[in-house]
Amino acid sequence: MNIFRSVWRKILLLQLENYHLGRFRQLAAKREAYTDSTRQRIKWTAKLILVAGLAKLIILAMAGLVAVVIHLIVPSGYPAIVVFVGVFLAAVSIFEYFLAAAVIILLPLDRYIKQRWIVRARAKIKSLPNLKIVAVAGSYGKTTTKEVVATILREKFQVVVTPGTENTPLGIARLIKREVDSQTEVLVIEMGEHEPGDIRDLCQIAPPHLSVLMGINEAHLERMGSLANATAALFEIVTYARPETMVFLNADSPLIAQHAKEYCGQHETIWFSAQGHSRARFQIKQPEFRADGSGWRFEFWEDKRKIGSYQVPILGEYILGTVMAAVAIAQKLGLTDSEITRGVSQIKPVAHRLQLISGHRDILVIDDSYNGNPDGVREAIRVLVHFPDRRKVFFTPGLLETGERTREIHLRIGQELALVADLVILIRNSVTPHLAEGLRAKNFLESNIIWFDNTLAAHAALANILKPRDVILFQNDWPEDYL
Repeated sequence: MNIFRSVWRKILLLQLENYHLGRFRQLAAKREAYTDSTRQRIKWTAKLILVAGLAKLIILAMAGLVAVVIHLIVPSGYPAIVVFVGVFLAAVSIFEYFLAAAVIILLPLDRYIKQRWIVRARAKIKSLPNLKIVAVAGSYGKTTTKEVVATILREKFQVVVTPGTENTPLGIARLIKREVDSQTEVLVIEMGEHEPGDIRDLCQIAPPHLSVLMGINEAHLERMGSLANATAALFEIVTYARPETMVFLNADSPLIAQHAKEYCGQHETIWFSAQGHSRARFQIKQPEFRADGSGWRFEFWEDKRKIGSYQVPILGEYILGTVMAAVAIAQKLGLTDSEITRGVSQIKPVAHRLQLISGHRDILVIDDSYNGNPDGVREAIRVLVHFPDRRKVFFTPGLLETGERTREIHLRIGQELALVADLVILIRNSVTPHLAEGLRAKNFLESNIIWFDNTLAAHAALANILKPRDVILFQNDWPEDYL
C-alpha cells in the first residue's frame, strides 16, 4: 500500500474511533481495519486538523533533529537531506504512534474546549423552560427515527435536529449553542453510545422530555464487553432523563421487552412495533410493500379509530415501527391527525440506509452502507425477499465490533442469507469466512460465493458480474464506485 495512503487511512480511523487511543491502536495494527474495506471520507474538523498537523510537525522536528545530530557527529557520512528523508519516511510508516502522541499532547486543551461548550449548552437549555427535548438511542435505527420524528413535528413546531450522525457531547453542545434559540420549540437529539456513560453525559447536557429506545443488540459489543453492559448503557436514556419523561420503547426488541420494567420504573411507557406486537399503541392494517421504490403503504388504527393512511419511501419493514413511534410522540405533543398525516407524507429516505437507487441496465442498487449491526443486516435480507423476479446479489465485508460473538453472529447471518440471496460477494478478512461457513451450512452453492481481497477490486469487477434486472444490496459498504 502507498505509504501516504496508509497515513490517510490512519487519520480516518482515528476519527471513526472518536479519538479513543486504545481502540485506535488496536485496529491500526490490523490492515483490514483501515484499508479498502473502510471507504468513508475524512471530515476535516478543527480538532483533526490540529491533531494531524501536530503529528506531522513532530515527525518533521524529529527527522530534522536526527539529521543535524548525525551530520555533526559524522560530517563525512550521508548528506543531511538523505538522513532527513529516511527518518521522515520511517516515521510516516508508523504514523499511528505520532497521531496518538498528538492526541495526548492536546488532551488538556481538548478537555477545556469541550467542557466550555458543554457548560454553555447546559446554561442555554436551562434558560428555555418551554423547549421540549426528544432523544433517540439504540443499537440501530437512531438516525432514521430522529429524521422521521423531526419531519412530522415540523408540521406544528419550530424544530432543531442533530445533523447526520452527529451524536457526541461536543457536537450536540455546539448545535445547541449555535442553532437553538427562544424560537425553538422542539429539539430532537440522536444520542450515540460507544461505552457506558456516553448517553448519561448527553442527558446531562439536554435531559429529554421524551425518550425513544429503538433496539438493543450486539453492535459495539467489543467495546461494551457484554449485552448486560450494552443494555444498561442504552437504558441510560431513561435512567438519566427527567423524572416526568415519557418513554417510547420498541416491542420488537427482546432485550428492551425483557428489561423495560427494571429500568423504566414509574415512567409513562408507550410501546411501538413493526411486527404487530400486542403491546403496541396502534394496530397496523393493510401493509403493502411497493417494489418500485415507493416503499410501504399502511394504515394505523387506535382501537376502532383510524389514525391515518400513510405511504413512506423507505424499504425496510422497520419503518412501520419507526413511524408508529413518531406518530405516538406527535400525539403526545398535540399534533392533530391531519397534521400527522401531512408530516408522514414529507418523510424522505435516509441516505445509505436501505436507500434504493436505479443503476445501469435496469439494475436496482440498495445502498445500506451505514448499516453495521446484526439486526440491520437481517432487515436488509428481508428487503431482498420483496424482489422475487430479480436475481438477488448481496455484497458485504461483514461486521466489526461484535466481540467474542463474531463467529456466532456471522454464521447466523450466512444461514439466513442462504435462503434469500442468489449470489454473495465477500471481502476477505477475519469475519467473512464465518459468513461463508453459514452459507455452506444451508447448502448454498460454492460457485455462488465470490471472493475479493479488497472492495476496490470487487467494485471494479461488478460490471462483469451483474446482469440486467439484478438487485444488488451493498451492506456496510459504499456503492459509489459502481454507480
